[in-house]
Amino acid sequence: NGLNAAFAGQIMPTLSGDGSGGALIVWQDFRGGNADVYAQRVSPSGALLWGGGVGGVLVSSGPTLNGEQGGGGFVADDGGLFVFFYDSATIAQGGLNWRVQKLNRETGALQFETFGRWLASTPVQSYVGAGNPVRDGVNGFMGVWGDRRDGSANAYAVRVDADGNKLWEIVLSSAAHDQGLAIQSITDDAGGL
Repeated sequence: NGLNAAFAGQIMPTLSGDGSGGALIVWQDFRGGNADVYAQRVSPSGALLWGGGVGGVLVSSGPTLNGEQGGGGFVADDGGLFVFFYDSATIAQGGLNWRVQKLNRETGALQFETFGRWLASTPVQSYVGAGNPVRDGVNGFMGVWGDRRDGSANAYAVRVDADGNKLWEIVLSSAAHDQGLAIQSITDDAGGL
């Protein structure tokens, strides 16, 4: 089965098991003329479960037509799928916005606002990398990324609860020279990262 038959580029797929023998996939998609984030759930038999079949569901198209969305790291919990992504549209929060969207596990329906919940911003288009988020043990997640909001690239982390509320944001490293370019995260199996 094809996940998407749209005429445009689909890149940066991220894949994980869904806990039921199937798979969850998130990718960056250019079918609308700019980069958006899409997701799909596939059953163990290969049936496409979200969005009426081929094409998946739109996670975020951004608040402006010229905004690009990407990153597309995700983590599943018992009730759905958190997708952690950036939005390059310049809006009130800044030049680059980190957001989260939650999709219903069964239907793929969006659980938060159309553009996702805002988590952090930078004053300029300064994305340098992001790792997949990890579960925090209490139905939320922690995500990591790098950006150049202070000139050189620094590494950051955020913790988000099950309702998409930001609990904290910290600087992981602001040492001399660039940080966060190939940042990754793994759980410590104790609710941390």
